[in-house]
Amino acid sequence: MNKLNYRKKTDTSNVIEQKENFIEESEENSKEKRPLNLILNDQNRLLSCLILFRIINAIFTKTYFNPDEYWQSVEVAHYLVFGYPKLFYLVYCFEKIRSIAHPLLFATLYKNLAILGLDKGNLFIYAPRIFQAVFAGIGDLYTYKLAKKLFNESTANWTLFCSIVSWFNFFCSIRMLSNSIETVLTTVALYYWPWPSFSNFMSWNDRIKALRISLTLAAICCILRPTNVIVWGFLGIQLLWKTREHLISIILNTLFITIIAISTIVLVDYTFYGEIVFVPINFFNFHFNLSMWYLTCDPPLMSKEIDIENYVDEADQFYNNPHEFLKTYFEPINSTSSSTDLNLRKWPNYLIMFEALLPDLNLFLEKLDYRECARFFNSHFIDDWRRRGDVIAFCKN
Repeated sequence: MNKLNYRKKTDTSNVIEQKENFIEESEENSKEKRPLNLILNDQNRLLSCLILFRIINAIFTKTYFNPDEYWQSVEVAHYLVFGYPKLFYLVYCFEKIRSIAHPLLFATLYKNLAILGLDKGNLFIYAPRIFQAVFAGIGDLYTYKLAKKLFNESTANWTLFCSIVSWFNFFCSIRMLSNSIETVLTTVALYYWPWPSFSNFMSWNDRIKALRISLTLAAICCILRPTNVIVWGFLGIQLLWKTREHLISIILNTLFITIIAISTIVLVDYTFYGEIVFVPINFFNFHFNLSMWYLTCDPPLMSKEIDIENYVDEADQFYNNPHEFLKTYFEPINSTSSSTDLNLRKWPNYLIMFEALLPDLNLFLEKLDYRECARFFNSHFIDDWRRRGDVIAFCKN
């Protein structure tokens, strides 16, 4: 009797256990079949959805954020393919502070569209943003993957959600700024970066392969935006410190990829500038040594000593008598050496002015050995005579 009862209890417990297992499997299967999980569990499907979302994002974005998204990207690309316009000339050719690498991406796109006869109409207008939208979608995917790698799946899901609903991402990620593609490539590079905290979960061979991918992407980022080197400087120091036993291997791989990257960008920029140029050095020299001055019309808000009733701002002083203003505030024209008067301004390498000033300053400019080096259309109609005509740039010989 006892054996019979025991057998019945055993059979009952087995049935209950089987039912529980069946319920758990059913719940897991139902979770996997949920639409969101079907997308998240398939990387290709997730990437496709993210790219589609960013393309819609790109098409519905009608505003502009910063002039650089045109002047330093598609405008240059358009010039490379079609020979006009030349507005980018000031930024690119005077100081050679920008690499042609970023505009070259869009130039390739424009060239292919032209070959296919699609260089007119809305597609041609939206193509650069759609192109950038693909990168933005990849950026969203790797933001998700990076969070999943560093934390867990739940954190990754919320990170992806925040990336998608971020208004700033919606506003900026699809724009043709070098910052936008830099952000994407940096995110991907961070995903492949051999974080010291993962040293116990990966063999050194796998980590060095990941490091090479990360360094390659980091090098491209630094080519596009030289300031990106700051990010990798800190991470590199940490990696060297935490993995001192592989110091030589890390340094050799870094040097190899750096040399290839520098050689490539110098060659690419040489084809554009016609001379050997290392843009990052020019970039840093220009931004850290740049001295700029322009006419102001500030009101005397903070000064108690100025006669406000008779106050004349700097711009009005200049336009009232340009010759007298320049003689008063700049070094003498015929001076062969720098003036000892620290209050006098030195004549700059470049002068930018409106065409309306030419009749008054032509002789001045000739004596100072300036030549016209660029001219840009300003406006057909304008109510202020001081801003009439083209915008003209003069370079000192």
